[in-house]
Amino acid sequence: MSVKELYTLYAVNTTSPTASMISQLSNGATTGGLDVRRAKSAGAPFFDMAVIDRGAPGVVATSTDIKAILDLCLNGGGDGMSADTSGGNVLLTFQKVVKFAARSVGADNIQFTAAQSLMTWGSINASHTDDATIDFGFAITSDGTNPPLAYAGTVTLSGTPGGKDRWCLGPVLINGTQVDGVRSVNIQTGVQMFSAGDNSLPWPTFTAINSFNPTIAIATSDLAEWGNMGFAGPHGAGLPLDGADGVEVFLRKKKNDAVLEAEVATVHISIQALNGIATADGASSSGTDSGEMSIMVSPRSVDTLTSPLVFDTATACPVAT
Repeated sequence: MSVKELYTLYAVNTTSPTASMISQLSNGATTGGLDVRRAKSAGAPFFDMAVIDRGAPGVVATSTDIKAILDLCLNGGGDGMSADTSGGNVLLTFQKVVKFAARSVGADNIQFTAAQSLMTWGSINASHTDDATIDFGFAITSDGTNPPLAYAGTVTLSGTPGGKDRWCLGPVLINGTQVDGVRSVNIQTGVQMFSAGDNSLPWPTFTAINSFNPTIAIATSDLAEWGNMGFAGPHGAGLPLDGADGVEVFLRKKKNDAVLEAEVATVHISIQALNGIATADGASSSGTDSGEMSIMVSPRSVDTLTSPLVFDTATACPVAT
């Protein structure tokens, strides 16, 4: 036997709430989430029954195209952390690798289709000079008749995925003051989901957001920040966010054939938590390496219905000081 077929990641496409191609994928996968039960008679050495009890299918991926995903989640006044993609198909496409050539442009590429789904993103990771990434996924349900995730067979590719929309870590501000020496930022949505089915059918027919519990973790080499929010700081055990500036993380867009886009260009991304508390989460060092401390931001909402995070995907960026 020999290897006959190879495929590589191509893109994720949505048709609802708006048509969008999410490319620049660093990984992507379909998940069945199947729970297989095996049974046997008491005292028997071998199982003689195997049955699928339930499944929780999904599509998960990581991309550097952060704006495309946030814009989907902000569409129509969205919360910036989830998007109702149930109004049309979500497509995950793999492009065929042609033996002794490169990639196929014919009708022999592989596609998976999800008819009803809810998109959420789990985390954004940004560090000094590296490309920022976003982890996202789709919770998929059945319409009660058809399976939630279908193998659509071979297709001709549509659209042209690009690789030029990339961002990196920019300035980070707490209550209007820039934090020095920031090395990395990790933003988590902390999303929890409802998933339900009935009549002992294996697939869920209902999914929804249960709750969001976002956090922002900031790693900095400036250990003096401990004095602002550490256990011995002026605010006791933490620094309250001021409700006006709060914590603001900027992702600065990279410029093709150059380095970075100008600060005044409205092509950068900001993620802001106006209310909540910032705390010193620890400091460490090893040998002769420089020390590092972690600042943990716990955002809160002004009420129970307003997102605690504010997003702007087309903003200027402050000059780093």
